[in-house]
Amino acid sequence: MLKIKTSQFKANDKGKLQVELEHEFRPFKEYEDVVIVCNYLENGEITKYINAMDKSIDFPRLFKDKVKSVRGIVVEDAEGKEVECDVETLTMFPNATFNSIINETAVHLITSYTLNENEEKN
Repeated sequence: MLKIKTSQFKANDKGKLQVELEHEFRPFKEYEDVVIVCNYLENGEITKYINAMDKSIDFPRLFKDKVKSVRGIVVEDAEGKEVECDVETLTMFPNATFNSIINETAVHLITSYTLNENEEKN
């Protein structure tokens, strides 16, 4: 019997699997208020983001498709005006920190989708 233990999903009171794809991801330990609300990848969905020619993964597209909202990030202009960031801001504004958030979130979603060592042994 193959038994898969997971913290991503849970059984409801009737013993049925209750799938909750939406979850919160915090890309920075030092900034706990930065929250990315995203959905886990569904079975087979990873292929939408893989380039067949070079096997690369389109992280920005994955981020745009799977992230529902962003909290805790503000951009301040030279005049001191602040704008709260959203998914679109993070993907269109060239910034190393934003790029890191996109990459960390995509890696989080991909690693959540792939087998861990114990699952591979089974």
